Amino acid sequence: MLCLVCSVLMISMKKCLMMVLQGTGYIYESVLRPYVSKHENEIDRKLSEWKARGWDYVIFYWQYCAKFGQTAFVQALHHLASQSSKFSSNPNSEVKSRVD
Repeated sequence: MLCLVCSVLMISMKKCLMMVLQGTGYIYESVLRPYVSKHENEIDRKLSEWKARGWDYVIFYWQYCAKFGQTAFVQALHHLASQSSKFSSNPNSEVKSRVD
């Protein structure tokens, strides 16, 4: 009995799946394909514009990040340079003052 119920459910699921697949094909053939064919040049033009705009954004942010990185690097060097002036240039003089 259980196998019969399972087989009926499997058959009905297959039928539903086939109807869905056939439905998407019908929608594609009757709605989507004619629309795309009619507006193909406009769609291609928009895609090209978006691609160019996307590359413009990539280049802009690349330059922005490079400038930010350069600024941060220079600030780090200035910080290290200011820290090095706190230490004496002759390390032996510091040892002598500790010993005395």
